Amino acid sequence: MVVALSKQGGQKVVTDFQPRIQLKRRIFHLRKNRDIQSVFRNEGRVDTPYFRLYYAEKKVETPRFLFAASRKVGCAAVRNKCKRRFYEIIRKNQYHLKEEYDMMFFINRRSYQHDYGAVELSLKKTLERLK
Repeated sequence: MVVALSKQGGQKVVTDFQPRIQLKRRIFHLRKNRDIQSVFRNEGRVDTPYFRLYYAEKKVETPRFLFAASRKVGCAAVRNKCKRRFYEIIRKNQYHLKEEYDMMFFINRRSYQHDYGAVELSLKKTLERLK
């Protein structure tokens, strides 16, 4: 439970809303080479104009992600901006996720060139197709 102080000095009780997942925590990242290779071997793949998604079922209860952008996308600042966009889209649409998947997103140049709404819509449709 979160407690906040009001301007009059009294306490105000705020509900304890917790997001379903917090993406910035390390446990939600695909890091180990064997985990990445297992996703490639299972070969669930979806191609969109903005990204290529590889996914695989797993036995852990939380989803794990990997976001990659090659140098063809742009300089480091552009690649990091694309990755931050995808982090934010996943965070906002986490209720469309199926929890038993590892997902790897390979980001295309077009995801930076087009607006945020088009990329978000494409990602939402892809995640709903996985269900």
